[in-house]
Amino acid sequence: AANLIERIDRHRWRALARPAKRLKEGDRLSFRHSGKAGPARTIEATVAAKGDEGEFEFAFDLAGKDLDLAIAAVGEMPLPPYIAGRRHAEDIDRTDYQTIYAAHDGAVAAPTAGLHFTPQLMAALDVRGVTCHFVTLHVGAGTFLPVKVDDTSGHKMHAEWGEVSSETATALNAARGRGGRIVAVGTTSLRLLESAARDGEIQPFRGSTDIFITPGYRFGA
Repeated sequence: AANLIERIDRHRWRALARPAKRLKEGDRLSFRHSGKAGPARTIEATVAAKGDEGEFEFAFDLAGKDLDLAIAAVGEMPLPPYIAGRRHAEDIDRTDYQTIYAAHDGAVAAPTAGLHFTPQLMAALDVRGVTCHFVTLHVGAGTFLPVKVDDTSGHKMHAEWGEVSSETATALNAARGRGGRIVAVGTTSLRLLESAARDGEIQPFRGSTDIFITPGYRFGA
């Protein structure tokens, strides 16, 4: 099994794969769908590089849009252990295990803190005067990795890519100026806002963040 975590170019991807010990550079891999309706589809790839923590670089035979379509046909939504341990992935997971406001490809897994929001709940918040502003956030591979040290200062935090638009930054600063509260949905959203905070204000931001928030952290957003 393999989780694609970051596209490198038109035909290469970084991936987490298991069993990692059995894979080596130069190995040929074949991925095919299991239990899906329609004609069988297979994707072929070569292990181009092997890293740490079960991370690999795969060079696929297909490239560009052809590869994108093949991955969509063969791949499955990555599910957390508490779901995957009880059943196999299903096509409906592509919509059910996804936030209603998702707009861009890039995350390795759904930001689970926002899964409970429905159109009805968003409308109810609006009626109560709660305004919602959105950020782009690509959950990174580190979401699968546990903290393995007793002292958190020795933990290397994974980086995640995100963007806070100028419109969102302006709206959040205006809310704070009126004495309102900013409530981040999820810890990764919080890390992104903290990365965008400068000199008492939230600035437009586009890039990676590896902030590790532990007890004693002073919040800026």
